[in-house]
Amino acid sequence: MNVDRIKLAILLIITLAVGFQAGAIQYPDRGISKVDVESQFGQPEMIEGPVGKPPITRWLYPEFTVVFEYDLVLHAFPRQYDLEARPTSTIAPRPETGDQLSLPQ
Repeated sequence: MNVDRIKLAILLIITLAVGFQAGAIQYPDRGISKVDVESQFGQPEMIEGPVGKPPITRWLYPEFTVVFEYDLVLHAFPRQYDLEARPTSTIAPRPETGDQLSLPQ
């Protein structure tokens, strides 16, 4: 294999890698607060929880799910991997603001 082909292959790999990163979903960073998540990403389309001790809450956005322990982000992942995410018909007020959001059945 000659040097020009190697350079072309490396350039192609770099171009593809940069292209995939540019279209990647942005997720909340681990350890930031619910207030910071909401200011950066807006209100979630659904809130589940809190459940258990320590209290675990899930916020569902169209493209990803955020899991909180107490008030801090524990993990965020693509919604396609959230097997428990489900639509609901129950509407309840959100305690902090009184806004209406869908909650799980």
